[in-house]
Amino acid sequence: DVISNELWCLRAQLPAASALGFGEALLEWTSGGASVPQLIPAGFQLLDEDPFWAPTTEDEREEHGDFGGDVFASSNVARALVNAVRRRK
Repeated sequence: DVISNELWCLRAQLPAASALGFGEALLEWTSGGASVPQLIPAGFQLLDEDPFWAPTTEDEREEHGDFGGDVFASSNVARALVNAVRRRK
């Protein structure tokens, strides 16, 4: 929304995990030109993945990679989000 020639109102949806620190980063990126961002939760969406699932059979390891490997960790979005939250704490 354009409020005036110099004032813009932006509306966007982003994952809650990405929203942490977004307001401070926006102020930094705009060198303080942005007013205080107001982040309002607008709902959520469940992931169909189990973040704690690990391949156990040989066929699962061939298809998804080994649990300790980067291939499995990067393909499981739920697990990546859990790990990111744990690193922040």
